[in-house]
Amino acid sequence: MQAKGDSGATVRKRDARSNGQRAFFGGLSDFTQILGLLEKLPNALFMIKNLESRYVYMSAGLCREIHWESPDQVIGKTDFELFPKIIAESFRKNDQVVFRSGKFLINEIHATCFYSHAPKWYFSSKYLVWGRDGHVIGLVTDQ
Repeated sequence: MQAKGDSGATVRKRDARSNGQRAFFGGLSDFTQILGLLEKLPNALFMIKNLESRYVYMSAGLCREIHWESPDQVIGKTDFELFPKIIAESFRKNDQVVFRSGKFLINEIHATCFYSHAPKWYFSSKYLVWGRDGHVIGLVTDQ
C-alpha cells in the first residue's frame, strides 16, 4: 500500500534502497564487524538489550560514561545490577513500554545516577530490533 503523498517513484526508490540494504547486510560474514566500526565513532553511546532487558552489547563509550571499565563487565546484566533501584525501574518500565507497544521511544529525558558519582541528565531513544523471523528480539538505546 502506498503512503499518502508518496509518488510511485518515491516508493520504488525506497524499495530499491531497502533491497540494497538487505543485500549488503545479508552479505556480511559477521555482523559484529559493524559494531566494531561503530565503536570508532566519537561519542558513540549505545546499548543493545534482549527481550529480558539483559545487555547483549554496550559501546565502550557508554560503558565509560556509566563508570564501568569494560563492556564485558556489563554483558548479561540487567539495569538492576548496574544502577540504583529507582533508576533501574524506570529503564525497565520504558523497555517494556517499547516492547508492548511496538513503537519507538524518542528523546526521552531522564536523570541517571551512578552510586558514588554525581547524577547526569540524558536524552535517550529506544528502537526495536527484529529477528530474521520478523519477531522483535530486543532493542537498541542511544544516549
